[in-house]
This record gives sequence, C-alpha cells and structure tokens, in this order.
Amino acid sequence: MKGSRKGLGCLILFALPFAVVGLIVLFMAGRMFWLWIEVRDWQKVPARIERTELITSTDDDSTTYEVEAVYTYEFEGRTYEGTRVGLSSGSDNIGSFHERAYRELSELEETGETFRCYVNPQDPSQSILYVEMRWGLLAFLGLFGATFAGVGIGMIVAGVVGKRRLEEESQRAVEHPEEPWRWKREWIEGRITASGQTQFLRPCIMATFWNLVSAPLVVIIPQEVRDNGNYLALIALVFPLVGVGLAVWAIRAFVRWKKFGDSVLELSTFPGVLGGSLMGRILTSVNIEASSGFRLTLSNVNRVTRGSGKNRSTSETVLWQQERHLRRESAAFDPTRSEIPIEFRIPYDTAPTEKRSDDDEVLWRLDVAAEVAGIDYSARFEVPVFETAASQTTPAESDEYGGWVEAEPPPVDLAAFGIDTELLSTGANLLT
Repeated sequence: MKGSRKGLGCLILFALPFAVVGLIVLFMAGRMFWLWIEVRDWQKVPARIERTELITSTDDDSTTYEVEAVYTYEFEGRTYEGTRVGLSSGSDNIGSFHERAYRELSELEETGETFRCYVNPQDPSQSILYVEMRWGLLAFLGLFGATFAGVGIGMIVAGVVGKRRLEEESQRAVEHPEEPWRWKREWIEGRITASGQTQFLRPCIMATFWNLVSAPLVVIIPQEVRDNGNYLALIALVFPLVGVGLAVWAIRAFVRWKKFGDSVLELSTFPGVLGGSLMGRILTSVNIEASSGFRLTLSNVNRVTRGSGKNRSTSETVLWQQERHLRRESAAFDPTRSEIPIEFRIPYDTAPTEKRSDDDEVLWRLDVAAEVAGIDYSARFEVPVFETAASQTTPAESDEYGGWVEAEPPPVDLAAFGIDTELLSTGANLLT
C-alpha cells in the first residue's frame, strides 16, 4: 500500500506539468477567441505608426517571428499610445502574419501615412491594429492545449483509479488468500463481460489523441507551401492521413459495439483448471447469424514490458494456444440472443494466470469471432486459469467439446430423390 501511494505521487508529479501547460495554452486560446469577439464593438480610428520591428528567434528546430509596433491615436480629444498589434501576443511561425504585418507597418512608418486601429470605447487606452482571427494559430493552441491537458489529467485520473483498484484487490486477497481468482473485480462472480464500449474506447482514444496532435498540420502545411514554396513540407501530411485511418478504425469499433452490444462469459468451471477444463457459455445481447459458425481461440500469453521512458515497449509471447470451431450455437432459434458454449482441455504443464511483476505477467485470453453480414462479430475475454485441487497431471480425455460441436453432416444421396449432379470446374455441384 505504501508503495502504491509513492507510485501515485510520482505519477502525479510527472503528469502535473502536462496538465498545467495544457490548461495555460487553452487559456491563451480562449482569451484570443474572446478578444476577437470583443473587438467587434470597438471603434475604428486613424493611427500613426511611430516604430516597428520584427523580432526573429532561431533555434535548432525552427525560426519564430514577432512583430512589435508603437503607434499613437486620438480618441475623444485625447492622445493615446498603443503597442498591441494582433489578437495574439508572443512569437510563433504559424503562417506569415508577422512578416506581412511588419512589411505593411514599416512602409507606413517611412511614409508617415496613417493606419486604422480599433479602440475600446469603454477604456480608450486599449487598442489593437489587426482584428482578423488567425484560425491556424487558434487551432494549434486549442489542439495543443487539449492534448497536453488531456494527457496530464488522464494520467492523474488513471493513477487514482488504478490505486483504488489495487486497494480493492489487496482487500480481496486478504479475504480469499487461497483463491486468487477472486481477487480481480471482473472475476468475482465467475461472469466476465467483454464490453463492446471498452473495446471501441481504446481506438477512439488513440484516434482522438493522434488527430489532435496532427490536425494543425492540415492548416500549417498548405500555408508553408503557399508562403515559402517549401514543397518538402507536404511529406508531413502523412500524419493526418494516418489519423484518418485511425478514425476509420474507431468508427468501425463503435459500429460493432452498437451492432452487437456487450457479451458475457459465464464460467461453469471457476476458475479454469490446469490439467482440467475451461467450460462455460457466452451470452450475447443480440442474435448473431453466423452462417459459417464461430471460431473460438484460447491463448496462454506472456506479456512483458521492457525499457523505460520513450524506449518503453510491450511484447507478447503465445505460450500455448488452441483453436476450435463451433458450427452452431445453443440458442440458434432465439431471435433476441445467442448462446455460445465453450469447453477447452488445458494441459497441466501450461503457465497459470500470474502477475510476476509490474512488467511481467501471464494471462489467458478467450477470443470468439464470427463472420456475419456487414461488420463481423468479435469479443475477447481475459479468463482466470489456475492450478487447483481439481488439477490432474494427465487429465482424462473426453469427447471433443462434450459433444456440443456438430460433426460434418453426412452426404445426402441426391440420386435417391431423382436428382442428378455434375461436378463443375469451380468445384461446385450442378443440380439437374
């Protein structure tokens, strides 16, 4: 428990800068947008440009620009001095606003001609020269801020929720010290839900994050090509294209969830037994018309995470796997649901469900899939498999799937019904 509190504290310290920076940038974007709305009611008056300068800052990655100006104007008989050029403050390299404004204002400074500025009638000391919205900059600030704030706040929330789950598992471990399959919340009752909503949230989060980061390129890159002729920048458009692919993936996952809803695995062997069986049934919330049956796959997987920071990666190794085919489900004539029976014989020498460390764990997965019209059905369950008192080093063999898998149907003697057949080149039979 003490270690989990320490880990949560470290996670919050790591995530807090992301959240703070993101919120600050979002505030800047919001202030820019609000000022754009406010200046619509300001009054336009002539201004004389006294001084203008273009500040250029160059580093290893890019060059940013900021135009500065000092101008004077009169309002209701008084003379004021202003310095605000545009809706945004600070330097950037989004588009060519700063260079264009500098060229225009410096020419007016040399010729002495006046330029228009907008004055706040409620506070004449507030003024601005350019009131057009820089949509590319606004999009960049908004998406950058939303991404950083979302990542930071998301990590903090995930850490708090994860800590709470660890505390609950620790409490259940005390209550059931000899039954580790009762420690996880998902396994307590022997009913495991494959939430279609959860399955679509993962691609949705990935697609949202990727597109938030890459979407500003759709605005920035065309401006870069148009203003500077940098056609090599078009290569960066591959990132928004990947975002489109991720969005399609997320939409398909969402449609699958809306089509099939959630599936529930009810285990009759709780837990699955090394040297024994994993038996139960999968209940769906809709009837699944699978003309070619269901494909069931039980996998024993070792998931290992290596490295740290940016070099951190996760790999999975399949230690054992068995695939079965079910020709029809048990509730084939029920229009409201499907019932898919399962039975697997598990070898004794496979690895049990075990969390060896934070970076190394063994798990068991049950995947079910079926080809249907439109988007195919699929569901995944993480199931508990342990060595118990029922484990046998050489478990007794039984009929495949306890007899609930249909055998190949016997060939029908069509000639007895007066029907002649002819084998076509495609392998199909022509009935005459």
